[in-house]
Amino acid sequence: PTVGRLLEYLGHTIPFKVGDRVQCRTAGVVYDGDGVIDEVSTELEKFGTPVYPSFHVVIEKKAYADAPDDRWYCEAQLTRVGDE
Repeated sequence: PTVGRLLEYLGHTIPFKVGDRVQCRTAGVVYDGDGVIDEVSTELEKFGTPVYPSFHVVIEKKAYADAPDDRWYCEAQLTRVGDE
């Protein structure tokens, strides 16, 4: 297979998309709150790769006062939540 076809395949395996509502946990442990994904990246500058993309989340429901307003997360730090 060509590099283009491999990248296309990897694009179909991304678990979240823009607009998904998610729970966010720093380091997979500290609950930051619930938010919405507004960008998905496979660029190293944004902490992603084609195999492990990163997800920029705008946190709408903070879990604690100093929780970030937004942050880049990896797949293991996110859990999909239903619309409430």
